[in-house]
Amino acid sequence: MSNVLFRGNTYQYLNKYCKKIAFSKVIVVVDENTSKICLPVFENLVTFDFDYIEIKPGEAYKNMISVQNIWQKLIDLEVDRNSLIINLGGGVVTDMGGFAALTYKRGLPYINIPTTLLGMVDAAIGGKTGVDFNGLKNQIGVIQEPLLVGIDPVYLKTLPQRECLSGMGEVYKYGFMADAKLYQTLQSYKDTYPSDEVIKRCVNIKKNIVSQDLTEQGVRKTLNFGHTLGHAIESYFLTKPEAQQLRHGEAVAIGMIMALYLSHVKTGLPEEVCREGQLLLKSRFSTPQLSDEDQKHIITYLKHDKKNRHDTLQFVLLKNIGQAVWNITVTTDEVYQAFENYQRLLYT
Repeated sequence: MSNVLFRGNTYQYLNKYCKKIAFSKVIVVVDENTSKICLPVFENLVTFDFDYIEIKPGEAYKNMISVQNIWQKLIDLEVDRNSLIINLGGGVVTDMGGFAALTYKRGLPYINIPTTLLGMVDAAIGGKTGVDFNGLKNQIGVIQEPLLVGIDPVYLKTLPQRECLSGMGEVYKYGFMADAKLYQTLQSYKDTYPSDEVIKRCVNIKKNIVSQDLTEQGVRKTLNFGHTLGHAIESYFLTKPEAQQLRHGEAVAIGMIMALYLSHVKTGLPEEVCREGQLLLKSRFSTPQLSDEDQKHIITYLKHDKKNRHDTLQFVLLKNIGQAVWNITVTTDEVYQAFENYQRLLYT
């Protein structure tokens, strides 16, 4: 399992490590936002020289064209196999930067320093890297852990409130699928910018699960609670230029609302627990209407989910708060029932 360090410990370790290894080059991958806002902070905290590669921000650019641009810039900078890649950014940067590193010259070591809440509690940890392909989420990629994940909540101060709220979607996920005490805390939690303690609890949950199942053959699948429908909804909204694009955590929150209903129907989640969780998520996150036409397109994306087996939809559901189960087969008709339940909830 990757070493995960917090705040100043990250830079102390990184400075000593780069001095010890004497890399040919250190390359920092940023996007257009973190280049302006976060890179100056990072530069003031490290003692080694580096070059940087800037990519366009956002899920819409998480594709092979962007990765090819990174590869070309690595070639232009004459980066050899004794080099280090540091990804400084949110989940798109750590996913793509890690994938580019692992595939350039058959693999360079990389380090993730996430600058978003979503990255800190989820995307940067566990070694999943990759890109979207033909509008489908994370279809191309590899799993190999970074040398280090450095978490410094100082970068959260650079985020718009909505971006940090998106990251809270992943925080709520941990409460639902793994930590009943965290769930209880979140019921009365009003902060958009969470405490170090909340971030560390989420990190420890993910580290513990990944240490048991790096390649997602079993228990790691529980981390996908809310993501089966969430990814399909997010992918579909990326194709709707006339609609306000959903952030990842917002789409996952909608996915969790529907997964709670399916958990009641399929795995015995008590009705009052289901309802309480749904109302909590509705009170915290954007919940747009989903028309019949929207639902039809989302189902199409759902059929491409990586967890599906033998053309059947596979979901992560709950038996109770903190008790997730995986490989639960759900029919298309049951998904439509979940949509119907979601639409009714909007009028509650």
